[in-house]
Amino acid sequence: PRFLVEYCPLLRNLSLANNELSVIPPALGVLRSLASIDLRGNPQRGIRPGILDRNATEILSYLRGRMNEEELRGLEAKVAGASLPAKDPSSSAEDNTAAAEGEKRVEELKKSIEEVTMQLNNVHLTEAKKYAMKKTLRMHKAALIKEERRNKGR
Repeated sequence: PRFLVEYCPLLRNLSLANNELSVIPPALGVLRSLASIDLRGNPQRGIRPGILDRNATEILSYLRGRMNEEELRGLEAKVAGASLPAKDPSSSAEDNTAAAEGEKRVEELKKSIEEVTMQLNNVHLTEAKKYAMKKTLRMHKAALIKEERRNKGR
């Protein structure tokens, strides 16, 4: 669990149900970003089943309460440090290049969507060709949405 705490501090969902866990580590309580946690169905005897049926916030609070203050502070410091990625000074140039490439890709996709749309307006197309072109158009639109989301995240 310490690796989980250190390397996955922003984990949102965790399901360890029915995994034959004999002990549920209290260190999991430090993962405050968890929106859901399922620990039911394990043969452990340290936590009553009624507690495991509660919501994630209550389970995490219970687990934190089972840790001593020193251990809790140490793990929370690791989570806080791990959730803030170190910024590499050379990465800003790489980010700018990636952003420029992303914008170029968006423009190419918009142009291809426009071309396919124009071709679809041709009245002399067979039904099979129209079907194929509509499929291509949908694929280009999906790629455009994906690329725009990727660019927005940069």
